[in-house]
Amino acid sequence: MMSVQPVASDIQLQAGTALPAGLKVLPEVELYKHTGEKGTTEMLKGSWRLAYVGFTSCPDVCPTTLGIAKQIHKVLGDEAKKELIVTFISIDPEYDTPEQLNGYLGYFDPAFEGFTSDNDNLDKLTLAMGAVYAKVPLSDDAYTMDHSTSLYLISPEGEVRAVFSNPTNAQQIAEDYLALRGER
Repeated sequence: MMSVQPVASDIQLQAGTALPAGLKVLPEVELYKHTGEKGTTEMLKGSWRLAYVGFTSCPDVCPTTLGIAKQIHKVLGDEAKKELIVTFISIDPEYDTPEQLNGYLGYFDPAFEGFTSDNDNLDKLTLAMGAVYAKVPLSDDAYTMDHSTSLYLISPEGEVRAVFSNPTNAQQIAEDYLALRGER
């Protein structure tokens, strides 16, 4: 007889899907932080993170979603910037240097952190998170990036614990974060 393993957490969320611990663990890959610091995904551990995969020249979805992330911080209060770090993972290493990321994130909130890497490392990281992206040629040397629009809640242990596929309600996402932390 075959046993069925649960694919979701016992925690019910309002705005997202909770994942059990250990289901989606971030692999160790090389990353570059918006400050210029070089490291690995170990830099993502130690704090809760609300991660988003995108690119700085995105005309619509990325700025909108980072605006929602800023609202989530506002809902949670002043301590949120220390407890829940908004993390932008750029999937456009050709354009999004650490300097570019630093300037871009400064428009939203200086507390936001940005990371990028080479395509091989980004492929491994986004696959583990459940995010997808693709470079789309436009004309001549121009291109854009198609990508997932979800927010990913990553635990201090480096595990994806929730996915918010339609991240539009800051209040509900904030409450879901608190539920996963066990504070609600």
